[in-house]
Amino acid sequence: MDPNIIDNLPDILKNNMDTFKKTSEDFSKKDNPEYMTDCEYSVINFDEVTKEYKRNNKINMDPKSNDALYIDDENLYFIEFKNGYFNVNFNVNHIKGSISNAFIDAEDNKTKEKIVFNNFKGSIKGGFTGYCEGSFNTNMNSENNYNFDGSIEGYSSKCEITDKNTNEKYNIRGDIKGNFRGYINGNTILDDLKTKIYDSLFVLSNIKHSNGDYYIENILDFSRKNIIYIAVYNEENNPKTRQSHFKKRANMPEITKRYNMDKILSLKNFIFKEVYLYSKEQFRMNFIDKIKI
Repeated sequence: MDPNIIDNLPDILKNNMDTFKKTSEDFSKKDNPEYMTDCEYSVINFDEVTKEYKRNNKINMDPKSNDALYIDDENLYFIEFKNGYFNVNFNVNHIKGSISNAFIDAEDNKTKEKIVFNNFKGSIKGGFTGYCEGSFNTNMNSENNYNFDGSIEGYSSKCEITDKNTNEKYNIRGDIKGNFRGYINGNTILDDLKTKIYDSLFVLSNIKHSNGDYYIENILDFSRKNIIYIAVYNEENNPKTRQSHFKKRANMPEITKRYNMDKILSLKNFIFKEVYLYSKEQFRMNFIDKIKI
């Protein structure tokens, strides 16, 4: 980013400068971090901005945020990197399938008896509040039910588990963590991106200069005229897909169609000036290579 632009930023933005490479880091791979770009150009780490905003304003909830904010003489650019794409944390509402290597700390819903398993293996179904990380199969039995293979962690107020070894059934409520294979019902990747967008715009709208003036006066009007949104995904980490007639007509990778990611494009003119879905290579060619230093 232009040093002159940086110098005139509010402190909360100026103090959280980083590189494109660092903001694109995949934190799920701690032992072998991956990056969506190797670009060392300066950019605002908006994840860190949001964390600082939360601390400064004593907010109890955890706002979600876009990864980066880039500013030039004409526009602001919110950038979200999705390395795993189908392996992002996914908010779960209901599960049905098999679970293994599971830690369960719960109680019987009827007797209130304490039930603890350190290595449970069996079936599970019921309400579930928490997260999962793993692979989403392309087959779905409804709009929000995904065939899933990975790990889950969270809390159930009412679910049924059946021990595979003893065939004994338990109706429980409590904490559950383990490997899961089956169907999950929850928020889609599109929902996740939208939440990050809305929360990021809210944070940006409340940022002030040291003299108390707002950095942006009318965020919605400003955003429609001056903010461009870019979501960058990693084709290498997604299952290969067949070329379809729909894909050919739309000239868009099928992985974005399959999970309704193309719907994010509808935010153009509604919230943003422009909206783009880029692969890593497209991001390099269409954005990074065009930055004027």
